[in-house]
Amino acid sequence: QEFIGLGEVFWGSEFDATSTLKLENVNKADSGKYACSASTWLDSSMIEVGALTVWKSTTFLTEPSTIEVVQGATFMLDCDVDVEPELAESLDTTWVKDGENIDVSQGGEGNFRMEA
Repeated sequence: QEFIGLGEVFWGSEFDATSTLKLENVNKADSGKYACSASTWLDSSMIEVGALTVWKSTTFLTEPSTIEVVQGATFMLDCDVDVEPELAESLDTTWVKDGENIDVSQGGEGNFRMEA
């Protein structure tokens, strides 16, 4: 196993201690199984304490744009999202106009429609 480094040890009493591993600014390379090893002059032991999966943040690929049209015209806005393939099926997009959600399933205000 790869040695990550020493954790902080907190003494709860004269006979027990808790070691804490703190990872900051995690990335995908930090994903994996983590174990804790404890040793004294008499013996040593190791136990698997957890598994970590780090997902890439969902990000927007679409840049903001300003569109001008004449009244009665049709226009479309795209919202391109970069999402982990394993999370794609659970992706849900919501459209918002002036801070209010648009109900695209019912036609909504102004006959909005969302196409996949």
